[in-house]
Amino acid sequence: MVRSHRVLSGGYPRDTVYETRTASTIPGDLQQIAPEALAQMARTPRMDQIEALLAEDPHDAFLRYGLAMEHASAGDDASCVDVLRTLIATSAAEPYVPAYLQAGQALMRLDRNDEACAVLRYGIAAARQVGDTHALGEMQGFLDSIS
Repeated sequence: MVRSHRVLSGGYPRDTVYETRTASTIPGDLQQIAPEALAQMARTPRMDQIEALLAEDPHDAFLRYGLAMEHASAGDDASCVDVLRTLIATSAAEPYVPAYLQAGQALMRLDRNDEACAVLRYGIAAARQVGDTHALGEMQGFLDSIS
């Protein structure tokens, strides 16, 4: 299934097409690999480095965000979302606003549209709370394009 919508990037709209694979479109040999093994295949040396730094300072929002982006770059959107959800939960007092937009985009790539919309709504409220009008506008534009 191919999904297309407009995404704001750097304040400018661009068309983005996401391809969502169903079990029937995944090659047969990959269907036989356990999900844990697939996740391990997607690991990068940078993930290991970031995780080692997070072990020293587990509340470092920038490092946690970087780890999420590494998962996204490796094509592991589910792990990206998990890391971003942890970041959002642990930084509630001082929201790390970019996490909401990235979580929304990763959820869309996973075809979890309702969750993406909910995260973006929370992100808009967080951006408003900290006065980040740029992020607020990006998330509102993205939300408008998918809902």
